[in-house]
Amino acid sequence: MFKTLLYERVGNTVWIRFNRPDALNALSPELIQEFARAIRHVSTEEKDVRALVTTGQGKAYSAGVDLKALQGVIQDGHFAALEEDMHRGALEAVDTPCKAFRSLPSL
Repeated sequence: MFKTLLYERVGNTVWIRFNRPDALNALSPELIQEFARAIRHVSTEEKDVRALVTTGQGKAYSAGVDLKALQGVIQDGHFAALEEDMHRGALEAVDTPCKAFRSLPSL
């Protein structure tokens, strides 16, 4: 179901674990997309879930953004893409999981 996450349901609780321990669970674009997809799955398919727990495999929850994933947009110390495009991409990367969280039912 996911490449960068572990998804487990135990009773009325769903556990979502970032699963990139070799990179201290750094947030790659793929992990962010899968995280949003997992949260949307909880909100639409797991109707009787009472708790959602997020954690990371290994010794870190998350080291933050995956700097290796940014190497393609930085050339000679400058951003290769237009700043506006990068700003839009960064906002979408943060907004996607936030929208998914907002779609979860309140107790």
